[in-house]
Amino acid sequence: MIRFSLLQEDQLDEFRVFSRWIFNETFAPTNSPESMKAYMDEAFTPEQFKKEFEESASVSCLAFSEDNIIGYFRIRKNAEADHLLGENNLELQRFYLHPEYQGKGIAQEMMKLVYQHCKGCEWIWLGVWERNPRAVQFYKKCGFEHFAEHHFKMGDELQTDWLMRKRIIQT
Repeated sequence: MIRFSLLQEDQLDEFRVFSRWIFNETFAPTNSPESMKAYMDEAFTPEQFKKEFEESASVSCLAFSEDNIIGYFRIRKNAEADHLLGENNLELQRFYLHPEYQGKGIAQEMMKLVYQHCKGCEWIWLGVWERNPRAVQFYKKCGFEHFAEHHFKMGDELQTDWLMRKRIIQT
């Protein structure tokens, strides 16, 4: 049985450990160890996770199997795409699911929860690495479309993220 709940402050340490692990699992095979270490040493600190937890207009939701975190998503207000989408948008900043649970419909359940948290927004958008075809395919299957690009710094490497969007409400 999979259950979902909003991230609580007393879960930050466990959440950070899982986040580091899933990020490494996802991207280490296609990035240099030096770039991975540099990025993870900056982005996965207790201080950074506390800062993100306290960020207004953001929500993180965890997926559990038994008492183990198996996935999560994070939604936030980020003005980066306002000039392309208008101001009524939210960013799906992170969306991860443990590999053992992929292909079982759980990611689709998580995406339904994402949409529930975006009620009233015109658009939801995300950045996905152009060299992550599995994620790109999943987002396309969910109705997202490529609309722009931005650069993402992974250590010393500059990578290209595709910005993908999905209309939530009609204007």
